[in-house]
Amino acid sequence: MRMASQTFKQPATRQKPCDPSLEISPSCSLRWGSLALAIPVLAGSGAYVVAELFGWPSTLEAKFPEAIGFYAIIFAATVIGFAMGFLPINPIQLLVWTAVINGIVAAPIMAMMMLIVSNRSAMGRFQARPSLAWAGWGATALMGITVAALLWSLLP
Repeated sequence: MRMASQTFKQPATRQKPCDPSLEISPSCSLRWGSLALAIPVLAGSGAYVVAELFGWPSTLEAKFPEAIGFYAIIFAATVIGFAMGFLPINPIQLLVWTAVINGIVAAPIMAMMMLIVSNRSAMGRFQARPSLAWAGWGATALMGITVAALLWSLLP
């Protein structure tokens, strides 16, 4: 008779890398399927951000000669994303560290946004109401405390 704890240990074992010459397993199909869905989304969103940052045309309706930079970013991001599928990197670990980095970067971005939305000369009649500003600064402070706690926990 199998014990329940044995079934919990099975998913924790490290999966073997997908070998294209072998029979495709469900885990390999899921991995490559996820990669096929994620690459265009990430490449497109990254291209929009960079193109807007530099003031380039950023639309998929534009022809290639009209938006060379935009399409070059999509191409480069697609190639890099596809190549990452072949690296011996644990994708879950990569996702966790990406979330950690995003959390660390979020605190200063939130502070800058709060400075902007609280400034009447920047926002005019759209300035945040005091109750909304208090909530925003509270969330920003909570995020800063969380980041400080994370960094404190990483100290030896």
